Amino acid sequence: MDISPQAQHMVLQLQQYQQQAQTILIQKQQIETQLTDVMSALESLEGAKNEDVYKAVGPILAKMKAKDVKKELDDRRETLELRIKTLTRQEGKVNEKVTELSDKVTKLIQGPAGPIA
Repeated sequence: MDISPQAQHMVLQLQQYQQQAQTILIQKQQIETQLTDVMSALESLEGAKNEDVYKAVGPILAKMKAKDVKKELDDRRETLELRIKTLTRQEGKVNEKVTELSDKVTKLIQGPAGPIA
């Protein structure tokens, strides 16, 4: 079956948007995993008010005040949550484009006479 150059171009665009949607989904999952780790660490620090704790800094453990580590983790949590919101918005826009292009390609390939048998 021959399809027009316009349809071929739209199919390529559709594939690019699908790849972009997949990339965004993977990034979002990775950030959600990081957020889960941060939340777990914050939960672990709940009992340690003014105590010293050890934080991994590269290959060593550094002794720090629990409140300082908690502050760092809270900042990291906020950053990760913001990044997830941004990726969710991007994901929605890309998925809208995928749906839109998919509909256009289907209509273009089917033509005015309906589906090709």
